[in-house]
Amino acid sequence: MEVRNNMIQGNEAVQHRRNKPKLPEIKLPSFNGEYTKWLFFKNSFETTIHQDNDLSVMQKHQYLVGVLEGEARKGVEGFTISNENYENAWQLLKDTYDNQTMIIGTHLNELLDVPVISKDNKADSLRQMIWHIKTHIASLKALSQPVEYWDTIVIHVAKKKLDFIEQRD
Repeated sequence: MEVRNNMIQGNEAVQHRRNKPKLPEIKLPSFNGEYTKWLFFKNSFETTIHQDNDLSVMQKHQYLVGVLEGEARKGVEGFTISNENYENAWQLLKDTYDNQTMIIGTHLNELLDVPVISKDNKADSLRQMIWHIKTHIASLKALSQPVEYWDTIVIHVAKKKLDFIEQRD
C-alpha cells in the first residue's frame, strides 16, 4: 500500500511539472549611472546574480560588466575580470550610486522639471506628464519622503505646464 501511495505521489509531481508553463528568460536591466535607476538595478542584480551561489565569482563579474553602460561602465573598466576584482567593482558602484541624498535630489529635480506639454499632441503629452509625475512621486515615497503633503507643490508645477499650452493656443 505504501509503495502504491509513493508511486501516485511521484506521478502527481511529474504531472505538475509537465503542466507548469515555461517562463521567459529573465533579462537584467542595464545601468548607465542615472541615480534614479540605481535602486531598481541594484535590487535586480543582487537578487538575480550577486546572491546566486551557483554562479562563480568570475561569472558574476562578467554579468556585471555586461549590463553596465556609459558612466557606470567606465567606472569599472579598470578592473580586469577576476575573482578578486568582482567585489571591488561591485563595491565601487555601491559607493558611487548608493547615495540616498543624491537619489532623492535627482528624483526631486525630475519632478520639478516636468516635460513641457506639446501642443501638437496634447493628449499624449498630458499622459506622459502624469506618468512622469506619478513615477517620481512613487520613487520618493519608496525612499520615505513625505510626498502625501506635496499636493500643492506638484499641482502648481503641473499647472504651469498646462498654462503654457493654454496661453499659446
